[in-house]
Amino acid sequence: MMPGTAVKHDRLVKLARARFNGWEPVVSGPDDAYRTYAVQEHYYRTFPPGMAAWPGTSSHGGSYEGEECGAVDYGNWGQVGKQPWYQLLRDAGFEPGFFDGQYGRPVEPWHAIDRTPWHVPAAPKPRPPIDIEDEDTMTRTFIQESRQGSKYELLRDGTKRLIPTPEWNAIRSLEAEAKTRGQEFQVVVATVTAADLKKIPTYK
Repeated sequence: MMPGTAVKHDRLVKLARARFNGWEPVVSGPDDAYRTYAVQEHYYRTFPPGMAAWPGTSSHGGSYEGEECGAVDYGNWGQVGKQPWYQLLRDAGFEPGFFDGQYGRPVEPWHAIDRTPWHVPAAPKPRPPIDIEDEDTMTRTFIQESRQGSKYELLRDGTKRLIPTPEWNAIRSLEAEAKTRGQEFQVVVATVTAADLKKIPTYK
């Protein structure tokens, strides 16, 4: 991988482990991150029409459409679902959805774009701590549109963050563990209207 892409990949793995109870994204193959020109030529000759870029134009090669670009393909993204996967990529610094069927492009949800592959990115904005070892009392507040609706956590900066089902289950397990240890770890869930939900900005 290119240096900036490698840092984002490491960040992606760490976020995934924490968010999805140990799950990790796996790169599809040895040439599914950076691809040399020779590999691009091989893919173009051997893949079905439309499945590989013309040699020298692949987003995996360091540039795309005249701009700096890197890319990584992750084979097991479907285990967490498309929207949670896209949010995970954004949080790690990747751009999801570029190859999502628009403008004649193929549909490739596994294809993570990196716009700064040669630059090591700064650390992301930290989220509120969730380690119950650090505090005897902790309350985390969540909102949802309805009893069966998607859940969002209200963060300390006033934004909301979508909580995938595996992470929600892990939060509930953490709450139960805290009770057995005599620590107060309270999970508050409030139901709001769709209009009110839209007024709260999404964490980026």
